[in-house]
Amino acid sequence: MSETTIGEIVARQYDRMWTSLRDAIAKLSDQQWRESECDWLAPVRLAYHLIEAADFYGADNVKGFQKGSLGGNWEYSPTADLPSPQQMLGLLDRVQPKMRAWLKGCSDQAFLAEQTDFPWTGETRLDQAIYALRHCQHHLGQINAELRHKGLPRGEWA
Repeated sequence: MSETTIGEIVARQYDRMWTSLRDAIAKLSDQQWRESECDWLAPVRLAYHLIEAADFYGADNVKGFQKGSLGGNWEYSPTADLPSPQQMLGLLDRVQPKMRAWLKGCSDQAFLAEQTDFPWTGETRLDQAIYALRHCQHHLGQINAELRHKGLPRGEWA
């Protein structure tokens, strides 16, 4: 039996988070997707930011990274101008395998090596990967709180 790598373990945890996010998105109507008593907490904003931030942290070239890949700015655009749930799931369909490949492609030594692209995340690529996962879980928790606030069940914990 081959030895499991750090990247494979971390990728499995990301996959669990993505499964929960997909389930949460599926529970929202288009109107619920775009509305919140606090505009900042509209599920569309949170999901867009979550997915794009994960893509950013797993990018090969952070200087060339462009946010707003589906149009609009998750932070400032009116929610009506932001992607639909189906468009967001399409973005997730592109980002999830990219993140999985990045995580599984890093050797244990690479995960433990110093990284300087994201100094606020910690000293190593493993710090970077775990920081990004914590960031995703934070915003997924906010989406789940919005679901509860709307009287809906939360995304299933995976």
